[in-house]
Amino acid sequence: MTGTVNEDDNVVPSTEKASNNPLEQFVLLAKTAKGAAALELIKQVIETPGVHVFGELLDMPNIKELDNSPHAEYWNTLNLFAYGTYKDYLKNIDNYLKLTPVQQKKLQHLTIVTLAEKSKCIPYSELLEELDIKNVRDLEDLIIEAVYADIIHGKLDQKNSQLEVDYAGLGRDVKPGETRDVVETLALWGDTCNTVLACIEDQVKKANNEKHKATLHKDQLQQNIAAIKKSIVSQVQEADVAGGSSGELNREAMSVPSESKKKQQKTKGAILAIMGSSQSSRKLTINNEDGVIQISTDLVQRLSANSKKSLTNLQDDKTPVITPEPIVNQQTSIEPIQNKKSSNEGQAQNYPEYTMTAYKIQQQKEAELKAQDQYWQKRLENVKSSQEKITNVFNEEYKRAIAEISNAKGNKNIDLNTTTPACGPNKDKVLQCYNENPREILKCASLVEEFNNCVDQRRFGLISAKC
Repeated sequence: MTGTVNEDDNVVPSTEKASNNPLEQFVLLAKTAKGAAALELIKQVIETPGVHVFGELLDMPNIKELDNSPHAEYWNTLNLFAYGTYKDYLKNIDNYLKLTPVQQKKLQHLTIVTLAEKSKCIPYSELLEELDIKNVRDLEDLIIEAVYADIIHGKLDQKNSQLEVDYAGLGRDVKPGETRDVVETLALWGDTCNTVLACIEDQVKKANNEKHKATLHKDQLQQNIAAIKKSIVSQVQEADVAGGSSGELNREAMSVPSESKKKQQKTKGAILAIMGSSQSSRKLTINNEDGVIQISTDLVQRLSANSKKSLTNLQDDKTPVITPEPIVNQQTSIEPIQNKKSSNEGQAQNYPEYTMTAYKIQQQKEAELKAQDQYWQKRLENVKSSQEKITNVFNEEYKRAIAEISNAKGNKNIDLNTTTPACGPNKDKVLQCYNENPREILKCASLVEEFNNCVDQRRFGLISAKC
């Protein structure tokens, strides 16, 4: 039985896998590649764009065999691209393969990544020496290509002749001897995170305590306000009780319009004069929507007799008689039930009422309101004064914290007004991008993310320094 081998059955990764991990296809091929095939595989992998790590390929047994073979320069070249720099290549050029222009440029890009791991500001002079480039124009072109290839992220500072690196877009292989340093760095980072976490928890506890104190203070103030209001109400009630019927009349006087009030007062004065000017502490309330008081004939006669007797006594005492004005009221009139006749046989004196007038009540209430306004104004000033004291305490604590950080950092004088703002270059880049792309702001998303990361790192550093 015979069969055919489909080309799809070969050990060649798909385009989708290759796009996710460009080195994977070379690792799969290295499992079966030997001799000349392994040598050709190394040439391809160091020249292929997008492949910048080679550790997995170096661990393949077929590739390790080249170390002690006559083709050791292939092994050395692969190690050079994994861990070395372009300057290392120039020092021992005989131990490596002769690089093509594409391979040289790739090794120069990897060299820039290595230099960026040591310093974020790389002078042009150092780059020219490490990359063996003769003029600045070629150097800047090489750096621009690295930026567009997402190998590094930064900007050219032509004024100061240096490359400012924000971060590297890729990482190089870690040498076997550097693993311990990586572990120590991660352990230190973990300890710092724990310290910052403890500091944050402490700050949260302090904030909760301050919030609890503020809540208690607020409740106390509300209770005081309620007690004061209750005291005012009780004082008003006591004043009403002390005033008796006059207080009731005063409240009625304050609840009606001024013109109606005057007419009612005249009517009450006339009625009291006719009824003998006698005042009683008893109160009588009559609901009369028509405004007409109806009385009997007997009552009219008794009122007339009392009026004559009062006039006789007043004339004997030679007391001037005040003739009241006729009672003319559209709402109130006195009519007998039988034989509706009015009594004009005598005139009664209109005695003043022995009650507090509405004007005096208004003055008293205004005085009370004024006193309350003065009281609350004073309370408000006290609250403002307390708030100013609290603000001053917070300012002193803030200055003290700055002084402690300054002493810890060895800088005794830190001027907050002249300190360089955090992440200024990132901020300028974001603003410039927004100005250049006012209608396509999504193009600035990566710059905004860099700015946010920079701010977080700055805060992380400040909190770590304080703790």
